[in-house]
Amino acid sequence: MKRKVIKQGRGTLTITLPKKWCELVGVKNGDEIYLREHEKSLILDSDSRRDDSHIEVNFSKMNSRLIRISLNNLYRSGYSQITAHFSNNDEYREIQRVCSANFIGFEITKNSKNLCEIERISGIEPEKEAVLFRRVFLIIKETFEFLKESFDDESFSKLEIIEHNYQKVDQYLNYCFRNITINKKYEPRTYNEYLMYFNLLLMQATLRRLYHFLNKNQPENFNLIRQTLDKIRGYFELYYDSFYKKDINLIISLNESLEDMLNVHINKRISQSTGNDAVIFSYYAQIVRFLLVLISPTAAICLEESSRFRLDTLH
Repeated sequence: MKRKVIKQGRGTLTITLPKKWCELVGVKNGDEIYLREHEKSLILDSDSRRDDSHIEVNFSKMNSRLIRISLNNLYRSGYSQITAHFSNNDEYREIQRVCSANFIGFEITKNSKNLCEIERISGIEPEKEAVLFRRVFLIIKETFEFLKESFDDESFSKLEIIEHNYQKVDQYLNYCFRNITINKKYEPRTYNEYLMYFNLLLMQATLRRLYHFLNKNQPENFNLIRQTLDKIRGYFELYYDSFYKKDINLIISLNESLEDMLNVHINKRISQSTGNDAVIFSYYAQIVRFLLVLISPTAAICLEESSRFRLDTLH
């Protein structure tokens, strides 16, 4: 829709808000609305639940996994204050652990019997998202390297490093998810970025589970297992390069190679293997599938940036 710009005073320009939209979202005289600049666009938002919102949650009787998942999602949703109820010390210790390990700029500020306050102590810095996202890529590359070194040493004893890497990926991507909620939810590429974040998180989690399995279970066809991992590691590095170079031709080529590896090689190995090798090849299949899912949003982002570059050069 179009609205006419009206001059008020010496330099202020105003527009009116559509009546139907105001009725739909409940905006009335005297309300505050949110305006945010993005490139040449001005985004208007009636949602008051931004970076100053509060929620009260009862974590009593939840196990550690459910507490972690719930807190992660509340943080990603953009809440700035969480009042957490709990019924025992184990639940509180898990809340403490998650806040310390998984969040940036969020801490427990008050604690009393069966209740604590978790609050934002620093705001989201949108420019930090790109830095943390690149760090996520580098951590996953590092995890592949640790797997390679462990195969070379024939010893999978770097469990503490693998756990640390998983924790940092979770922490950094939580920050990226939160930034999307607070600052970017109406941008065209938000959906594609969300898909990338989510699948990279799943990939790191799968690498972690694979390493734990190898720590306790010896591969039967050791050389074949190691060679297959080297190929997957190489494909991940190509994916990293294609994303940061915005090389759509490399992305298309990589997609074909990944489909061939999954359908012709890995699935065949799963059907032919038994015991530990079948489990390991199943993990490999999951990792390759995550790479294949990443191709689509990556291609969309690359095409969008390429189109924007062409438009800028024309102007």
